[in-house]
Amino acid sequence: MAINKEVESRLRQFKRNAKVTIWRTTTPTPGGVFDPEKTGTNGIVIEDMRIEFEIERNLTKNPNTCDVTITNLSEASRAEFSRKPLLINLEAGYDGINRLMFVGDLHYAASEQKGTDWSTLLQMGDGDRIHHSAKVSKSYNGTVTAKQVLRDICKSFGQDLPANVEVATDLDVRLEGGTISFGRVRDELTSILAPYGYSWSFQNCKVQILKDTEANRNGVFVISEETGMIGTPEFGSTPRSGKPPHMTVNMFLFPEILPGSRVKVISKALADGNIFKVISTKHRGDTHAGDWFTTLEIKPL
Repeated sequence: MAINKEVESRLRQFKRNAKVTIWRTTTPTPGGVFDPEKTGTNGIVIEDMRIEFEIERNLTKNPNTCDVTITNLSEASRAEFSRKPLLINLEAGYDGINRLMFVGDLHYAASEQKGTDWSTLLQMGDGDRIHHSAKVSKSYNGTVTAKQVLRDICKSFGQDLPANVEVATDLDVRLEGGTISFGRVRDELTSILAPYGYSWSFQNCKVQILKDTEANRNGVFVISEETGMIGTPEFGSTPRSGKPPHMTVNMFLFPEILPGSRVKVISKALADGNIFKVISTKHRGDTHAGDWFTTLEIKPL
């Protein structure tokens, strides 16, 4: 996104800050449960350094991604990234206030010297270890509902079934006797959910399950010039299905808006009061210069 003088001037009004916290996570138990919450208080914090990041999120089952580059880490800190598994939190914000940007598992780290500086690249995946390694093994003698099977799948990697799924009556359908849930969690979730029109994703390492026509119920984010929108929404090409086109919205860094969120866009280009579902988000930031922006892809609900 090109930065015009007005946008650049608004950026200069704020002091940027970012923080990376490294947690050494547990390995799976014999039952396959991942336990990233019980990491104690020994997180390693990196801040007051140049931190650059690029985050891409969507509603697919493939892990969302985050690349972070940190300049001039100490040798001891660089060495920490060679000892996985690691869970990494990225936070960023303005004027000393950090907001959660990304939580994910480290799957690649590399450092190289460029002149007198050291550059360390970290690549993370949201729910990456669960996606690639978590398995479920459960059999049911009698009849069982799709919802109960989903509860057990989520329990296998240490999470509860999302609240919106708990109240979904269409998942109370009974499955045939002798049902078996066995294999990788990612495949079992898809197998149970797809026939009922649901898809799943991980957002900050928490499973999210939604229908295509459904958004999460965590309130509605208002997007306007007052809340940081840059320019006006841009319309994409009209889908062959004849449905309304997706739109792209650019704004200053706004990490709380996740794929699946509901947003209300206030703009002269749109009729007032329309509610949209966020399909994907991109965040780009550099504590020292350049980008500090969020780009949303949205569609009408």
